[in-house]
Amino acid sequence: MTERETVALLGAHTLGAANTNNSGFNGRWVTRRDALDNQFYRDLSTTTFNWSHPNVAGPGMGVTPKYQWNARDGNDSMVRVFMLNSDMAMFRNITPDANGQSSCGFDTCGNASTAWIVREYASNNTRWFIDFAAVFEKMVCNGYTNAQLQTVTTTTTPVTSGTTVSSNTTTANGLDSAGVTTSLATVLLLVLPLLSVV
Repeated sequence: MTERETVALLGAHTLGAANTNNSGFNGRWVTRRDALDNQFYRDLSTTTFNWSHPNVAGPGMGVTPKYQWNARDGNDSMVRVFMLNSDMAMFRNITPDANGQSSCGFDTCGNASTAWIVREYASNNTRWFIDFAAVFEKMVCNGYTNAQLQTVTTTTTPVTSGTTVSSNTTTANGLDSAGVTTSLATVLLLVLPLLSVV
């Protein structure tokens, strides 16, 4: 993947959150984690946040440090959003050591070579979504032929009864059983919930 594709793909962090029990990291990348938009880039590039880089590994989590970037509004004590080193490295030229601790802070690190892409996506949701859709498709189809891709079956059941009202089979190449192209939105609805909690 190119630098631009990597930056576009990490925008998936606009959905979901990190949970201490799963990864040792904790928080939301954006305050509203159920909208697929460019809020991740707007938050990442916000210079008015008060960014810190604490070790969030708590008791019982082992000895491995877990450094994450926490953002607060002004003097507010509540963490608004957080970023991983991999997120922050798209905007700031951070240099984490072997434990993940950066040698510079948000305000003292220079801009990363991809900071201009982050700013572009922060100001243009349509541009980001077009790039995201293309690289997401590239990622999920990479290395597989249509014969190797598995079929995903979705079933819709009304809340008021236990009977199935429709069933549709969607292959990973985007064609349903009737040969109708499945929209990217449908694929995202099927796949992204699996990616939303780190």
